Amino acid sequence: MRVRTSRTLVFTPDEEVLVGCNFLTRNVFGCDSETLDRLTAAKDWSDFGTAVDRSFGGDKALVEELIEDDAVVVAGSDLEKREK
Repeated sequence: MRVRTSRTLVFTPDEEVLVGCNFLTRNVFGCDSETLDRLTAAKDWSDFGTAVDRSFGGDKALVEELIEDDAVVVAGSDLEKREK
């Protein structure tokens, strides 16, 4: 499975966290600055395992959560098709 950061994210500060929103799906999620840095590092397509290791510090659960939040896109998914 290949993944990358969604191209349809916007972020806004809210007290002590950032709030991320995928404006296509209207999915909203909390995000700290470290996760934002990791999303920035994962902007290009890569294999799931490579993305987990290189961009997300080995945190597979975080990547899976970000996929559910529509912050990370899976190649061939409906979200990828909508982003085009």
